[in-house]
Amino acid sequence: MLNSKLLFVILIGSFIFTGCTYKNDVLRKELGSYRNYIDITGTIKNEIYTSPNNVFSFKVPSLVKPGARIKDYINKDYNGGISFTDDIGKLTRVEYVKKTIIPLKNDKEIVKNAGNFLYNSMYKPTGFDVKLLHSEIINNKLFVIFDFPNGSTLFINNKRTNAIRGSVCFIKNDNLFIITKQSSESLLTGSEYNNISRMIKMLQNDLKGFN
Repeated sequence: MLNSKLLFVILIGSFIFTGCTYKNDVLRKELGSYRNYIDITGTIKNEIYTSPNNVFSFKVPSLVKPGARIKDYINKDYNGGISFTDDIGKLTRVEYVKKTIIPLKNDKEIVKNAGNFLYNSMYKPTGFDVKLLHSEIINNKLFVIFDFPNGSTLFINNKRTNAIRGSVCFIKNDNLFIITKQSSESLLTGSEYNNISRMIKMLQNDLKGFN
């Protein structure tokens, strides 16, 4: 089980990521998409985001503008990450935690337990009826997919739509990395929003833009 200090740091980071949403932005709620929001201490050059401490770089995903939001955070001693969102329910997050503060013996154990950490420490406390849909290890990377009924960042008629969130968890350069993607139910996605194979392919594609 991860220590409480680590859980606190990551939960705070997750709270920051979800703070600037359509629901919490009064002007956006009343007027719709009207601006882009970028708040980063890292850099973006040629559509590549680089974290402020050069721990990782990541290709900026396609976002609908105006209404795109990009925000990062860093705790130099423990973790950091970045979130990409927009008004049509797109959500991509990249987060990392230093392996040295995770009280597990080896890399395989850390990766194997990353899904339990996501569920118990980040998703279950939200109050949404989150359920594990799928879990498998591919090339030493854990792919986990969760069902988020009425839990999307996309609001229609002032209500959250259904969504699934998939994460790929892996070790690189003494850090546990977690790339998370959301697929929301909408007119654009239709019944495909919760397709597990589609989500895995989306995550694998994101891995190509990670360094």
